[in-house]
Amino acid sequence: LNLIFDQPKSMQSPYGKVDCKSGIDELKCPDRFYCAKNSTEWVEFNKVCNNIKDCSTGLDECENCDIGYFSSSKLLISSKVVLILTSIICVAIILLNGVQGYTCFVTPSSNHIGEINRIVTLQVYFYDMVTGFYQFLVVIATIAIKLKGNYCDFDQDWRASTYCILL
Repeated sequence: LNLIFDQPKSMQSPYGKVDCKSGIDELKCPDRFYCAKNSTEWVEFNKVCNNIKDCSTGLDECENCDIGYFSSSKLLISSKVVLILTSIICVAIILLNGVQGYTCFVTPSSNHIGEINRIVTLQVYFYDMVTGFYQFLVVIATIAIKLKGNYCDFDQDWRASTYCILL
């Protein structure tokens, strides 16, 4: 009797006819992307990597999806070369604007127009330095998320976080 034992009436039912209460006869059907290992939850392959999480786990947007040349579903910045160059550029932006801003700050101006020019220049140095800090924080976040595991698992939480919004 099929009421007692959870066995399919037919050995394979890959197209939506669930013969078992657990749906086990619907596992490993062709042309399906399963949302978790040994799960009966699935989506069609055309819904995988379409920037809409159709699986309850979100795995359809985390499974080897290419977000762009520099990013992937696994890492915010996937290229080590880009990560290293970005880090170097961030430090250079912070240091150079900090030094030039300090030099501009301590150098007195000789007239009123020179003072206005100095204030505007200080603002440019300050905001360029803030941009360098922002880029550096993105690099730190990239490394922190890499250490935690799969970037895609944290992507939505990260984008909705106060920390990301403040950046």
